[in-house]
Amino acid sequence: MTLNRRIRKTYICFITALIMVLSVFTQAVPVFAVTGEAPVTDSSAAIVVDAGTGAVVYRKNEKASFNPKAMTKLMTALVAADKKKLTDGDIAKIGDMLTASDSKGTEALAKEISGSTSAFCKEMNAKAKELGCKGTNFVSPEGQTSDEKHKTTLADMKLIAKAFADSKLSSTIKTEKKKDKDEKAYMTLVSGDGEKSGICTVAVGDKGETRLIVLATGGSSAESSLTDAESLLSYCLDNYRTYTAMKAGEKAGKVKVKGGQKSYAKVAAKEDLKVTLPSEGADSLVETETVLEEELKAPVEKGTVAGKVRAIEAGVVTAEVDLVVTGDIGTGGPWTKVGISDYMLIGIGAALVLLLILVIVIKVKRSRKKKRIAEMRAKKRQEEAMRIALERAEKKRRDWPY
Repeated sequence: MTLNRRIRKTYICFITALIMVLSVFTQAVPVFAVTGEAPVTDSSAAIVVDAGTGAVVYRKNEKASFNPKAMTKLMTALVAADKKKLTDGDIAKIGDMLTASDSKGTEALAKEISGSTSAFCKEMNAKAKELGCKGTNFVSPEGQTSDEKHKTTLADMKLIAKAFADSKLSSTIKTEKKKDKDEKAYMTLVSGDGEKSGICTVAVGDKGETRLIVLATGGSSAESSLTDAESLLSYCLDNYRTYTAMKAGEKAGKVKVKGGQKSYAKVAAKEDLKVTLPSEGADSLVETETVLEEELKAPVEKGTVAGKVRAIEAGVVTAEVDLVVTGDIGTGGPWTKVGISDYMLIGIGAALVLLLILVIVIKVKRSRKKKRIAEMRAKKRQEEAMRIALERAEKKRRDWPY
């Protein structure tokens, strides 16, 4: 009996310890080691993403599936921007639609673009697939639905939010910004309150070159959701920063071109190579590695991908961008088959012409020099002959013997 009690006690202790360990790992945890405690949030799920790199710097129930409701408007805005050349009036309407607590104007915009809300939702789901979303399905452009098929995850919504932040919409939509004493700015993109629109917040925080996006949902009120968003942004902006390891357009070497007017093509970064670092982390933590194609075949158009440049932290590749050709290179003549490009041929031709000119100049100079020497010798002979003639004439006059 005593043995059974000991066994039960051991099991209870083991299960208790296991629950405690699991509870630690299921809490919202940041990706890097940070200073200070993460804020306690009322929202049941939240995620903070570096808009420049896509890195997640804070997560809480990231993979939990939920009805996005008001967050759906982000995708509505993206699809609208893809399918229609937006006027200032359209942009103003989208701005009002995003921050409104109801669906005013959303359905009308969807019908204007695709003819019906169902057709527009197909466009939304196609866009979600294009962005890499795996657990998202939209059945309403405004999100005002209790349909269980209308769902997403924060992992997917971060892709949508980043695409929105990268688009021109995020900079053209006029939204009020808040600034704190540390020069951190907060801008609410989407908010929802009430049973129909859902309690959620999508906001952006800026500090220097760093821009973070927060998505928070499942709070007890719109006020608490907004408070969660701002506190999470403040915490993450204090602990993380975006570092640009290579700027867009920065030269990164050259690639050999076969059969082209030029033998080599210069390449440069297609876009900024950015990584997320701890605020106290030095830039030297990041190394760059360039990987280029061995050879390109002419013709080569400007913008052709010719390799990649990678950011490496502690031996691990954390980001990469394409390297592209900086100018067009046409097909060369038949001589390119033996490794001579048009530009090389022109160079050889120019060198031969210069050599010919140099030979002609040298010959002309030599000819002129010979002519001057001959003239000088002839003059000396003439002067010598005159001297002898005068001497003889003088001797004859004086009747001197020769």
